[in-house]
Amino acid sequence: MSAILVTGSAGLVGSDAVRFFAAQGLDVVGIDNDMRAQFFGQSASNMPTIARLTAEVERHIHPDLDIR
Repeated sequence: MSAILVTGSAGLVGSDAVRFFAAQGLDVVGIDNDMRAQFFGQSASNMPTIARLTAEVERHIHPDLDIR
């Protein structure tokens, strides 16, 4: 089993990377600190994208952590 870490996994490029690598058969660990919500308010949060990825991409996990 191979795995990959995608930082910024809820962003535009990161979410596509999650889908791409999962389709290649890799287990994907997605990390995203959702700074958009802090900068632009809750309406700009990436949490819906994280929830969608977790529901739609079987090989994706998203631990609740911040690696800064």
